Amino acid sequence: MLRIAIVNDTLIATEALRRVIKSVPDYEIAWTATNGVQAVSQCLQDTPDLVLMDLYMPEMDGVEATRQIMRHSPCAILIVTATVEGHTSMVFNAMGYGALDVVSTPILGFDGYTQGSQDLLSKIATMGKLIGKSTNGLSSAMGSVRSSPISRQCPYLIGIGASTGAPSFGHHFVSTRPRFCCRDRDRPTCRCAVCTRTGRMAGSTNPFTG
Repeated sequence: MLRIAIVNDTLIATEALRRVIKSVPDYEIAWTATNGVQAVSQCLQDTPDLVLMDLYMPEMDGVEATRQIMRHSPCAILIVTATVEGHTSMVFNAMGYGALDVVSTPILGFDGYTQGSQDLLSKIATMGKLIGKSTNGLSSAMGSVRSSPISRQCPYLIGIGASTGAPSFGHHFVSTRPRFCCRDRDRPTCRCAVCTRTGRMAGSTNPFTG
């Protein structure tokens, strides 16, 4: 059972979050709070597994609440905000204090349908795995979501992110990786211009085919 707390000063947003959480049998709402002060106090009394933290709230915002919670009663915190792009600065500040990720707040429509619920459920599932609280009930709630298999015809790509001071490591990493032809990677030897210029040896191990 994953115990989740909701911190949000907007009633309709809180209700949307509540409905999303209740759609998964293995998720339980621990408590709700309408501002950061209440959230810090509630966490001290009853620390949940995960806190869904809003950013803009009266008395104490989500950034300061995240800082105090991680200092006094640490737990997983997922920032849930109306617009991620519009609150970039506060999102980064909150994550600097220990929040693990961010997601847009689901929108509760007039027909009762909660738009954006799948994104939130996916983030919560990831949080559960990170803290060792993975559940089985999520699969039924997300049954309509299917990941399409990656075609073998698609190019393989590895993205490497590096902060300031890391270019030297990036150069070393790339220069020491074995190079393979992107067009004929299933062939044991290749005579294309790419492989000829990079000096690929005949019979070298191909990571794409094992």
